[in-house]
Order: sequence, then C-alpha cells, then structure tokens
Amino acid sequence: MTRRHLLLFGLLAVTVLGVGGWLLWPRPTAITQANAHRIQHGMTRQEVEAILGRPTKEIRNGELPLLMMPDDGPWDNQYEWNCPEFIILVAFEDGRVCTLESGAHVRETILERVRRWLHL
Repeated sequence: MTRRHLLLFGLLAVTVLGVGGWLLWPRPTAITQANAHRIQHGMTRQEVEAILGRPTKEIRNGELPLLMMPDDGPWDNQYEWNCPEFIILVAFEDGRVCTLESGAHVRETILERVRRWLHL
C-alpha cells in the first residue's frame, strides 16, 4: 500500500468517525425536571409546547398511559414528552392542563439487563 493510499484511508476513517460522533452526540433537550416545574395547571397546550417543544406522543382517552394517571379522568387528551433521561406526561381538559406527571427514567446496569433478559 502506498503512502497515498494510507493518507486517503486515514482521511476517510477520520471523516467517518467525525460524522458518526456528531450524529450520536446527545442533543440538548427541553424535557427536564426544571421545565416540568414550570408547567402550571390551566396552561394551554401552546404554552406547554413553548416550554417543552412538540410532544413525542399523543395518548388518546382509553389508551394505557405510561405513567399512572387516571385513565377515566376528565381529560381530553394526554401528551407525552420523552427523552432518554426524563419523561413528562400532561393531560388536558377543555384545552388546559389539568394533570401533570413527570419522572426520571430508571437506568439499569448491563448485569441487570442480562438478568431481566434471562428472567433471573
């Protein structure tokens, strides 16, 4: 292999690693406990979206919510804001926040994950 080939291979490897690192680097998120505390009862969905951004999921009445919120509650729709570290669930009644649940995702270790997979 010539010096030119090595240089091209090195340049390609650095480019692939750089682009891969950029794509996989964690992005900042508005889905945090601090922002969950900013959500107040009576806020509109637009006000909540101004703080958290667009919801990651809409849960219609009758669907099983991820967090324990009243499934037969008076709410119209429930929206979920989810990121790898934190989740926020907001229920709206007549277009206004009526219920809010939030919490951190529980991180399991690799050993705990293997035990769960093996049902141990």
